[in-house]
Amino acid sequence: MGNTGLDKEEVTKAGEMLWGSVTQVFHALAAVRGANVETHRNLKNFAIIVSNQLDDPYILAGFMTAEILHKGFYDIDVELTDIQNAVPIARRVIDVVAGLIPEEVNGGSSNQS
Repeated sequence: MGNTGLDKEEVTKAGEMLWGSVTQVFHALAAVRGANVETHRNLKNFAIIVSNQLDDPYILAGFMTAEILHKGFYDIDVELTDIQNAVPIARRVIDVVAGLIPEEVNGGSSNQS
């Protein structure tokens, strides 16, 4: 892996944090929509629904990319390059899904003074 300054534990943590960021934006959207996402399967199904509604398979692919990093916490070797490759994918998913949350919910109302 070269001299990255990150040990294996930090790389694994980074993958888990990326997964957490992706799941939290889906949880937020689900809360706004009143969707049940109490289990991991519910959350994945919700990601499938959102991806289909947007006609954007990249949303589901991004969710699944982050999910792989989460599984790496338990049983798959996650490398720094995996994290580096996943960051822009996760960022796009987070941006798109966060954009579906109404401004008045996320605190970004343009009518505030």
